Amino acid sequence: MWLRYTPLQPVKPTLEWAAREFTRVSDALNYEVDRWDDLRFPAGNLKAGSSGVPTWNNTYGLQEFAIGDYLFCQVQLPHAWREGTVLRPHFHWMKITSGPNLVNWQLDYRWARIGEVMDVAWTTISDETPDVSDGDTAWQHALTALPDITPPDGTQVSDMLVCKISRIATAGASYGTRAALLEFDIHYKIDSFGSEQEYTKQSVNYG
Repeated sequence: MWLRYTPLQPVKPTLEWAAREFTRVSDALNYEVDRWDDLRFPAGNLKAGSSGVPTWNNTYGLQEFAIGDYLFCQVQLPHAWREGTVLRPHFHWMKITSGPNLVNWQLDYRWARIGEVMDVAWTTISDETPDVSDGDTAWQHALTALPDITPPDGTQVSDMLVCKISRIATAGASYGTRAALLEFDIHYKIDSFGSEQEYTKQSVNYG
């Protein structure tokens, strides 16, 4: 049986179509509207210290945290960041066996402003209540968001954070075995595609 081929006919743009496309593109480029991006740190890229080393799961390529285990990473604030706006750290993780009770994730960080001395003391934040539930089910993808990080005065692109991520005991009963970390992430607001200058957000044309 033969099938007849009918070529597609070009669609003539209308004023309504043009207005709709203009609005869509304008919205996409309007950085006055809050937009988020992600700084990502997969579990396999995090660095161990001299103690409290998580167990490597060679089947899935994940780090399994017992209470007291920790890893390190370093974060540079990208050139698209809206300077001075909050950072929102969070953990993607799973229980390795089905069971009740909570997993408490903690972040310690030191802010290192470019051209200045890094913070001497750690700032510590933690949370044991998942924002996306683990369902008490093995290998169910959960998400735990920590409290917002409010940057100190004078922060800018290319500042860095030295981070220690760990699992600590909960206020009540803790989940009884190891928790597998998929990824540690930080959401941040953006207001540009990047920066006009290499080391600062200052505009070349407008200061």
